[in-house]
Amino acid sequence: KYCGVNYNTGELIVQERIDREGLCSKKVSCVMKQELVLENPLEIHRVNIHVQDINDNSPQFKEGSLKLEIHESADKGATFLLDEAHDADVGDNAVQGYSLQQNDYFKLNVKS
Repeated sequence: KYCGVNYNTGELIVQERIDREGLCSKKVSCVMKQELVLENPLEIHRVNIHVQDINDNSPQFKEGSLKLEIHESADKGATFLLDEAHDADVGDNAVQGYSLQQNDYFKLNVKS
């Protein structure tokens, strides 16, 4: 389905975009098994193709934006919980952390 063979050179050719997340979801290892059939003489070769993840998905929050109401009487050090971001990518390509633009009023404490 995804790959074919150039019978003159023996090269494996990608024929269709491989969506790793659609194929293997959150699995760390993603292996696509293919059978290559050669004729005259008939030969069947089994090939395992290891699909590498690329950073092709942006982290997403459940809501498009987050609105917090912080009263002026809030104590220094008061904390407010943020939603978790979800990323379809895995490993180093998945969301690694959050950051907040530097300002004099807020700081972000990240707990994993």
